[in-house]
Amino acid sequence: MRFACTGKTLQSIALLASLTLEQQLSNPHLVVVPLSVLGNWLREIAFWCPQLKAQKLHGNKEERAAQKEILLEGKGFHVCVTTYETVSQEVGCLKKIPFEMLVIDEAHRLKNETSKLATLLRQLTSARRLLLTGTPIQNNLHELWALLNFLYPEGARWDAAGTHRTPNQRLVCRLALWPCPASSLCHAAMSVFAPPCLGRSLHLLRNF
Repeated sequence: MRFACTGKTLQSIALLASLTLEQQLSNPHLVVVPLSVLGNWLREIAFWCPQLKAQKLHGNKEERAAQKEILLEGKGFHVCVTTYETVSQEVGCLKKIPFEMLVIDEAHRLKNETSKLATLLRQLTSARRLLLTGTPIQNNLHELWALLNFLYPEGARWDAAGTHRTPNQRLVCRLALWPCPASSLCHAAMSVFAPPCLGRSLHLLRNF
């Protein structure tokens, strides 16, 4: 017996399905997950949205070679699901594919912007990025900046004048210059972080 899924996995699948099946966007999506939940992601996609065709990128060298042929051909799949380790092994192949949405599960692993994973993922091309994490940021502005910087990478490139930037980009730049007055920055950070952040309240989950 299956119970209704209220988690971020189902919400993400619904978003990918909307982009592909309703909005008819042609580029595939890339979902990067821990190895421990790779099978779960594939099962959930098949169960909740069988019209959304998922292609796994994981296995030994021979298995990955066959999978990469499918990916580079660009036909027969809508979502590529892979692991952190496989991204490291196959970044050369993944860089050749223009993805529509890049989804990172357990995205708190990107809290260090200089980590190998963060560096590799920044090399991939995607029109949109989605970070999934159930781990709260522990009042650390640098970790918050690292996630914002991944979502708004252009914010890391600033000049002395700071012109031609959106408010989001300017905030990312200011967070990069930490330490500085905390109270106003924290308030501004939350105002920018709130719109792209989708959370679930505990009282709503208890009543589900």
